[in-house]
Amino acid sequence: MNILCCTSNEYSPYAGVMLASLFENNKSIKFTVYVFTTGLCPENLERMAMLEKKYGNAICIKNFSEQDLKIKIPGDWGIYPFLKLYAIHVLDDIDSLLYLDTDMIVVSSISEIADMDIGDNYIALAPDCGPIADHRKRLDISPGSFYGNSGLIYYNLKKCRENNIWEKCTNFINNNDSLIQYADQDVFNKVCSGHIYEMGLEWNMQSYYYLNSPKVQPQYKDQLKYKKTKPKVIHYTCIKPWYRDCDFPLKKEYLKYERMLGWNLPHLLSRNYTPLRFYINKLKYLLQRLGLHSFDYLYEL
Repeated sequence: MNILCCTSNEYSPYAGVMLASLFENNKSIKFTVYVFTTGLCPENLERMAMLEKKYGNAICIKNFSEQDLKIKIPGDWGIYPFLKLYAIHVLDDIDSLLYLDTDMIVVSSISEIADMDIGDNYIALAPDCGPIADHRKRLDISPGSFYGNSGLIYYNLKKCRENNIWEKCTNFINNNDSLIQYADQDVFNKVCSGHIYEMGLEWNMQSYYYLNSPKVQPQYKDQLKYKKTKPKVIHYTCIKPWYRDCDFPLKKEYLKYERMLGWNLPHLLSRNYTPLRFYINKLKYLLQRLGLHSFDYLYEL
């Protein structure tokens, strides 16, 4: 099975943790992993080589620059999200591909995805957290059309090539850069609208779904109640789990796979951290545990 990961040198150790979680929970599947980057330092290259040797899966490092993409990269996102689009153009000798964000971990078998038939659709995505009406309006997508989260993407590369999706993406970016607020996600949803296979929430279980007042589109509220008890892929969309001040309860799942690698990665404080905010939240969580008050923007315990 073909896997894509797009990462900077700085984030590549976290990509390694994500890959370790994938490999640990899918030992019966042989993977070829494509790591798209602008370059990795010797230490991080060695880490990728260690993963390759430990699990027996091929890891191919491919370096690119902004000049290779020949697009006007919008906003402050940098090249990395747009490498997910560029994969359609570059990986022209394979027909299917699964992309996973570096801030994810896989906690189950992905054999369902490996066996999934998405028909003539170009990509498959799980829903984005709500509300999304503003996204549709901004991108001129039909009301009621599906808008997904591009943290996990299953590509039908054959159909993407047949329908010139890379060329359509570059045209949209170069002519509409001011409309793009969510990088590749906006581009995929606009260009592939009407040809996106909808995956279940469990394949991209965002941390927003675990808040006391979950950020979820209304039509998914009922299924969220049971699907969040059995996620298949956890997506750390708030404070990342490698920060000490991350308060997401499922941080422990990430740390489990990080410890397996023994890389002794640093756990710093996020740029949003302040001592006052940290201790106020601790007090609020105490009130929650005691059953005295619940806060919408804190996580369920």
